[in-house]
Amino acid sequence: MAHCSTTVRKLHSAPYRQSDDSPMKHFSFMSTRLTASALSKALISFIALVCLSLILATAWQMNQSKRERIATAQIAVSNIVLAAEQQAQDTLRQADNTLRDLVERVEHDGIAGEQQTRLTKLMAQAVVNVEGIQGLFIYDAQGNWVANSFSKGVKAKTNDDRAYFVYHRDNPDESIHIGSIVESRNTGDMVIPISRRITAADGSFAGVALATVPVAYFQKFFERMDVDDKGVIFLALNNGDLLARRPTLTALMTTNVAKGDIFTRYLPYSDSGTAVITSVVDGIERIYAYRRVSGLPIVAAAGVSCEYVLAPWWAYAQRSIILTGMIILALVLLGILLYRQIKQVMTAEGELNIARNELEIIAQTDSLTHLPNRRCFDAALHREWGRASRNHSTIAIILLVF
Repeated sequence: MAHCSTTVRKLHSAPYRQSDDSPMKHFSFMSTRLTASALSKALISFIALVCLSLILATAWQMNQSKRERIATAQIAVSNIVLAAEQQAQDTLRQADNTLRDLVERVEHDGIAGEQQTRLTKLMAQAVVNVEGIQGLFIYDAQGNWVANSFSKGVKAKTNDDRAYFVYHRDNPDESIHIGSIVESRNTGDMVIPISRRITAADGSFAGVALATVPVAYFQKFFERMDVDDKGVIFLALNNGDLLARRPTLTALMTTNVAKGDIFTRYLPYSDSGTAVITSVVDGIERIYAYRRVSGLPIVAAAGVSCEYVLAPWWAYAQRSIILTGMIILALVLLGILLYRQIKQVMTAEGELNIARNELEIIAQTDSLTHLPNRRCFDAALHREWGRASRNHSTIAIILLVF
């Protein structure tokens, strides 16, 4: 029979220094480390945030660039409209001043005898001196040609069927009247009729004084303006009838733009402004500027095509999108690579933890009996000694020796 001895020792607890390899240290170290799932989510969230920020920054920059292009185009077409307005105002005002003088002479001196000859010479000289006027005419109350600025060989005709003649005959208004485009019966050109009523001493209708401005005069002026091939400049009456347009139209005399957005949506509320509008004439979307000509029943407008204005912006946008896409692709690929590395590291760490736990079990048990060995005893002693120290109690050790 085996001999068994028992030893009982009662020890007073005293401060005991914990080993650096204590379980508390391992717990504190492990608690500060992220799990594989949390680290993966953090990486994905970070890359997504960077990509989203990059996309938003690029979109904001592209939008700002587009707004700047449109604003620059609006300023440019506004300046073109101002130039067209000034040209129309100068030309038509000069023609009106000439007509005013002619009407005053006719109403005061009449047109009989030598006065008709002097009047013809005066009108011929006025056509030479006043830019833009093609011809000057005086009609009597029946619409007959009484005097004109052309040679005496011009065959006299009647104009009592013209809209401007009918207007003055039926209206006592003596102010300037600007009519729709007509084909000149003298030259065959398309002209803009500018007229004034001649009133007899008794207030009755005595005839019409007419000045004609060729449509080609304004179109040549418009050709000098800086607009693209799909751009447009036009003058129109308040009723929408076109007076001049670049590019010109074969049906210019019968074209009316009163149903367009400028006349229906904008002019009723503002005498000038800018807007992006699709033309009712050719269907092209343009950035327009429009303005009522001060003191005249005319609207001046100009537009540059959105395609032309935004062409450089589209090129910039495409480069920005490609560059941003490449950066995002690089970030995604980098994220995938890091994610795989993290997964590999975490997998390896898990395998190491399993191996370490197995080694700890092996180190703390007897290989033959599978009972806890001296290392396990030391760990238990450290733990109990610490508890006794905290509680200010004693500790007893029972040693069984077989």
